[in-house]
Amino acid sequence: KNTMLTVESIVAATGMAGVDVMWAELEKAAGKTADRELQCTAAEMVAGIVRASHSFGAAEQESLRTRLASLLTATLGAVTPDSVACWSEMLRYIAANRDPRRFQWLAQIVLSLSDNISDDTGGGALSLVSLLHPCSSNLSSPSPCSRSLVGVMSWCCSSWWVRVRV
Repeated sequence: KNTMLTVESIVAATGMAGVDVMWAELEKAAGKTADRELQCTAAEMVAGIVRASHSFGAAEQESLRTRLASLLTATLGAVTPDSVACWSEMLRYIAANRDPRRFQWLAQIVLSLSDNISDDTGGGALSLVSLLHPCSSNLSSPSPCSRSLVGVMSWCCSSWWVRVRV
């Protein structure tokens, strides 16, 4: 958690310049899918970057989302059961006390992984995605109650998924 807070502070103070400086190390850590410690480091870096990016302008946020989308698609598609808890913590930290509508781009990345997962190899991920898919349209709902329900359901499903995968 210290890495998340440190990265968040650095990016909040330096903006995209701080992200650019850390990006090579983030890619290196995320690319080592067999190394649990590096996966945890990558997840914490992503969490800090995303949390700090709320103060970026619209163009910078879009640029960052594009960069993170390709990194996360590759990394989350190859994540090992040992690293699932790290990435789950990253998602929890990113979403804590934030409007879930801000994370539709991240939900779409997770939902797009269902194209690459089958019942035999998914370890429960296919079930998670199939449960969350009908809820994805409610993420943009103006009703706080609807968004809260989606958040609770997502948390329940991801907690179940972590237990199945680990």
